[in-house]
Amino acid sequence: MSILCIVCHYGEIGIKGKNRGFFERALQKNIVQALKKHQIPFEKATIINERIVLLLDESYFEKTGEILKNIPGMSFFCFALKCETKLENINECALNLLQKEKGNTFRISTQRANKQFALTSLQINVCVGSFIVEKLNKKVKLKGADVECFIEIVNKFSYIYTKKQRGIGGLPVGVSGTVVSLMSGGIDSPVASFLMMKRGAKVIFVHFHAFPYTSRASIEKVKKIVNALNKFQLKSKIYFVPFSEIQKHIFEKTQGLAEKQRIIIYRRFMLKITEKISKKENSKAIVTGDSLGQVASQTSDNMFVISKATKYPIFRPLIGFDKEEIIVLSKKIDVFNLSILPCQDVCSRFLPKNPTTKSNLEAVKRIENQLPSVKLINGALKNADVLEI
Repeated sequence: MSILCIVCHYGEIGIKGKNRGFFERALQKNIVQALKKHQIPFEKATIINERIVLLLDESYFEKTGEILKNIPGMSFFCFALKCETKLENINECALNLLQKEKGNTFRISTQRANKQFALTSLQINVCVGSFIVEKLNKKVKLKGADVECFIEIVNKFSYIYTKKQRGIGGLPVGVSGTVVSLMSGGIDSPVASFLMMKRGAKVIFVHFHAFPYTSRASIEKVKKIVNALNKFQLKSKIYFVPFSEIQKHIFEKTQGLAEKQRIIIYRRFMLKITEKISKKENSKAIVTGDSLGQVASQTSDNMFVISKATKYPIFRPLIGFDKEEIIVLSKKIDVFNLSILPCQDVCSRFLPKNPTTKSNLEAVKRIENQLPSVKLINGALKNADVLEI
């Protein structure tokens, strides 16, 4: 007798040594929460020998597959037949699957986690292969077969399947702590945030806006983008921070030759505010979508000056990516069409004609010393709106 189930495999988690259990339980928890969020009834989600096995009704398999493919930490998953670890049962399961497959050639690939089983992996391949040849008149082909049948000998039970569906890999969200990501609403910052989720970080978002001096378009756009990213971390928190008053003061103090430093000071104030949010959220790092040399504020000289505004480490996952590579990732995670929706970026307000590419830290600090920084930062935080979605 066999039953249908879903077998979830992970890659990097499997080499974590003595800490592996912590990562496995985190992935298991994230899978369970995702299924509950989407109201998918399931019987069990059990960790078994470096895999997580889900028992649920077959009618939910397709919808569950759409969820699992977006859960960080998952290498691949498969819809499998589970049977008692006896050769005759394994033969019948393989026959059941292969008789539904088109093509005249096949291959059997066995992984034997249960070393107590009498036959080796190669011997199982031969026995099951011979059985299929006899029953279906198909031919064995080790390279380039029409279909491959995978057999996992685990413990008292074995799992047999013919198709693997790729996950996104990485680590389960939550195992790498919390980070706070500056979310402009453009193409870069959502991709940077996704890459941090993929490395196991829980991401909290901060969006700076100039409403009511600009429309609410950027605010609504960021809500849509973060909601789209929730397929990777299930739920999110966004801080919407008003920045227009700070911009007004910076504009007044950066006239004439100082104008070229304006964007640098904008960015430094953003980091100072984000640092305070990070402390509140027990975050250990700040994330930006910077890509080296992409715009004036992202030269090495300018990033050095901007980074000095905070003591927190700044993670820049896109630092070595070019724009085309970022766009490819943006499309892959299905946020590109949202990212290109028109809206006025907060930094484009009072944009200098010739922003500097080589700012000077002391010159920037002299301008900042003329500003009521503490009052401006506290005012922005006091008037910030927080949304959980």
